[in-house]
Amino acid sequence: MVTKEIPIELIQAGPRQHEGLSGEQEAYARWAHGVLGEVYPVSWEAFVGGFLCDTNPSREIAVWHVMAERYLGALRELPGAEIPVKKDIFRILLASSMGYDTDGIVAAAGCFEFSPQQVRDVADRFGLHKGYA
Repeated sequence: MVTKEIPIELIQAGPRQHEGLSGEQEAYARWAHGVLGEVYPVSWEAFVGGFLCDTNPSREIAVWHVMAERYLGALRELPGAEIPVKKDIFRILLASSMGYDTDGIVAAAGCFEFSPQQVRDVADRFGLHKGYA
């Protein structure tokens, strides 16, 4: 597989593939949006809009739901974590959801509070790159 880096400012959402979410999809998405809101502060409309552009919104919602679960799990192990640390945890989870291995997560996450070894530790413990179970 060939990959190409594209500057983020050039990335645009594709056309909507779906008119709306099912009740179950919306419930899962609302929960994930609520959990991750402090570190991923996008409007509900923008959050849902991304799913409506996906070919398979159920799969993408499931990924975000698992990210929210893993985020809460990490916070249970870091009581009192400040927002910068929480943002690093989110960055690690987001990078891991994109299929990076641990070294790729270290490079892609762009963490500010965690050392590379701490990123590896969090990724190995909570990352989605090792599956959703």
